[in-house]
Parts: sequence; C-alpha cells; structure tokens
Amino acid sequence: MSPAKPLYRRVFDSPSFAVAFAVLLIAAAGWNAALRAMKVVLAKADVPLKRSLEEVPESFGLRFVLARELDSPQGEVRKGKEKMPKDVEETLGTSDYITWYFRDTFRSTNDVPVLVRMHVAYYTGLLDAVPHVPDICYLAGGFQAKGTVDVKWRLPDLPEAWRAWREAPIRRSDFVRTPRTGGKQEVTVFYVFSVNGVPACDRLTVRKMLADPWKKYCYYAKIELSVNLPPGIMPADEQAKVCEAFLAAAAPALFSHFPSAQDIDQLEAGR
Repeated sequence: MSPAKPLYRRVFDSPSFAVAFAVLLIAAAGWNAALRAMKVVLAKADVPLKRSLEEVPESFGLRFVLARELDSPQGEVRKGKEKMPKDVEETLGTSDYITWYFRDTFRSTNDVPVLVRMHVAYYTGLLDAVPHVPDICYLAGGFQAKGTVDVKWRLPDLPEAWRAWREAPIRRSDFVRTPRTGGKQEVTVFYVFSVNGVPACDRLTVRKMLADPWKKYCYYAKIELSVNLPPGIMPADEQAKVCEAFLAAAAPALFSHFPSAQDIDQLEAGR
C-alpha cells in the first residue's frame, strides 16, 4: 500500500484547483502590470517638512507676538506654547504640531488681553486619513454646533508659489456649551488645510485629494485659529477679523515650512 500523499500534493493534483490557481495567478500578474502601465500609486511616500514647526517665528510683524507666561491648572502652557498630554497627542496622530498663543497688541488692553490660539498639525504618507476637524472634536467635548459657513480670507503678501492662497477658503464653525456651573461658553473656530500646497477647508475634499491614484507624494497640514477671551467681550464677527489679520500676517512665514504645490510637482516628476 502506497503511503498517503501530503495534503499539498493532493490539493495540487486536483484539476479544478490547478485551473483556478492558474487563473488567479495570471489575473494578479495582469492587475499589477495594469497598475504599472497606468502609473497608479497605492502606497504614498512621505513628504517631510522643510523646517520644524518649532522654528516658526514667535512674532508676526508688530501686531502679533507670542504671549508671555500663561496660567494653566495643569501647568501645560509656558510662554504661550501649549503641549498636549500624551493621550491627546496619540489621538491627534502626529508629533509634528504646535499650539501657540499670540497676543494681539493692537486689540489687547491691560485688563483684557486678546489672544489668538494657533494650532498647526502636519501629516504625511497617509493613504486614507480622516482629518481631525473642530466640527467633530468640539462636539465630542460637549459643545453643540451653532452653525458652519465657508468664507474667503485675503492673504495678499504670499509668494508666487502660494498664489492659490491669496484668496483662501476658510471654514468657520460656531459652538456653544452650557456648563453645569451655569453660564454659557461660546467658541468660534476657523480652520483650513494645505493639501500638497493647495488650500481646502472640507475634510472630505482633503481625503479625496490624498487618495489621488496618480500622486505618489502627499501631505496635509491643518491650520486652526480661535480667539481666547472671556464670554461676551468680543462678537464672533470681530473675532473673525482678528483671525483673518493674524493669518495674513503669519502665512508667509508659516508656509515657508510647508512644501508648496511646485515642490510636490518636482517630487512627482523625479520619481
């Protein structure tokens, strides 16, 4: 009596399996060849920052200057620079970020300092990222949405490589929360993304741009702004003017840390 055949021999001796295996092998080879022929990219390559975000200037003109020592119960804010707790940083999904507070020297008084909170986070090499946006994060923090609108801000002093930003789309989101201790807390947040150097203010648009099958290199950076003030001190529309002036002043220096659309095109051409 002949010894039993090993399992793999019995499987491959089956004509139907052999035919199915051959068909799948040919299909896989053909699929890969088709992807190469169409220059489709399934894995995205990293695009590093030009310079660390920690090297962003601590003042933008005479008007916006990094705040001095700020009060914080957790001791997390020092000289206007806030460091997130480790668990929050892990949720954020990147270590390339800064959260800084700038004093508006034109609008501040000795009694009421007007502070602009600037949060910038940089992501790269991601295929199907889900960008963090205030519209989701603030709701998770117990706020209710009052409304969202897309506006245009003028950033006139940008170099030619960033000309698409000279009239930038910005998303404005308004939130309200009533703490158990009483009173009402209202927050207005403005944000925009740089996706491979191109502005976008909708996270679905960001995902669509990142998933472009003919792009090998991709990054996105979120810029989020808000004004930190006690309730009722400054209307939301006035806060919008402060934040627009801030981004107009900060953008030339801030964008010098990001790769421009031209930089990405050069990377793509050299692949």
